[in-house]
Amino acid sequence: MRFERADSVDSVLQALAADGADVTPLAGGTDVMVQMQRNELHPQRLLHIEPIRDLAQIRSENGHHEIGALVTHDDLVRNYAESLPAVAAAAATVGGWQTQSVGTIGGNVVNASPAADLPPVLLAYDARVELASSQGTRQIDLDEFLVDRRQTQRRPDELLTSIRIDANADGTGDAYVKIGRRTAMEVAIVGVGARLRVDDGVLHDVRLGVAACGPRAFRARGVEDALEGFTLTDGTVPSDALADASARVFEDASLIDDVRASANYRRAVLPRAVAAAISQSIGRAISSAETGKGAGQ
Repeated sequence: MRFERADSVDSVLQALAADGADVTPLAGGTDVMVQMQRNELHPQRLLHIEPIRDLAQIRSENGHHEIGALVTHDDLVRNYAESLPAVAAAAATVGGWQTQSVGTIGGNVVNASPAADLPPVLLAYDARVELASSQGTRQIDLDEFLVDRRQTQRRPDELLTSIRIDANADGTGDAYVKIGRRTAMEVAIVGVGARLRVDDGVLHDVRLGVAACGPRAFRARGVEDALEGFTLTDGTVPSDALADASARVFEDASLIDDVRASANYRRAVLPRAVAAAISQSIGRAISSAETGKGAGQ
């Protein structure tokens, strides 16, 4: 195995164009090194891309955020704790501070672990990923980019360079609810990201992403459809209606038994996590509308 250092995006794309199937880009290495230790990954060339600071920038303009692939989890927490609290909350649960200081959003997404923390929130934000190659760039919806466990739409000659999400307008709220065995440094048993908008007491643009309940993170479209256009009662969804809507998550989930939890346990806690994420998002949306400070503006 060879270890090389890249100093520019162009040099990475040249290497991938020449020998992409044998090249593994490496930044924080928090996923790659673990997979190598488990004998799940056998790279012939490790290409260290962490020095490319152009990929570690956050740009917020024209109603959206463009987050470079090398932005760390710690960067997300520091930049978005107030404006995009669900993004910050998900980033803050990725391992311990050591992982958060070097692990990157690009690595968390392209690794395509079904239990990763950031994808469900990014799905709730209708995220798009940008992929670059020597032939040019393309953007693809994250929901389409994620194919299966550790499988994505990235071609061997492509590098994930950034992730784009829309900024929040007034009346928008989000949340991330994670269930694990412990409160810190734990892989999710269930992870739920939610985002929605409240306008005159009616729910709009309801988005819900779920992790650790299928072969990949996914949009819970059954829940979204049940709540889109729903009229709140005293600022909330009545408990029976919320329970009915949350139960529709099973239309999209594929629950399994694994070392962290049984399918039966996930079946019991998943709708509760969905209901909690929706309720928290509604509370933040109403607060945003009252203060006139749209998150992310």
